[in-house]
Amino acid sequence: MRKSWNFVMIIVLAFLILGAVCMGVGLLTGADFSRIFEVADHEYHVRELFSAVRRLITNPQSIEGILQNIF
Repeated sequence: MRKSWNFVMIIVLAFLILGAVCMGVGLLTGADFSRIFEVADHEYHVRELFSAVRRLITNPQSIEGILQNIF
């Protein structure tokens, strides 16, 4: 079981490093954070997820309503 978790962690770290490299290359070639965030928000609804997490932290009893709004 420990070997499988090590494998999962290696994969996750590889993706994080790859993401950081892509962000760095994007910034070096003239991209800005607002455009990157706009693309991520369009694809993954980042603003809705952030607001849902914020509501969940402030009011843990409202998880049913939050899940209905996201999904």
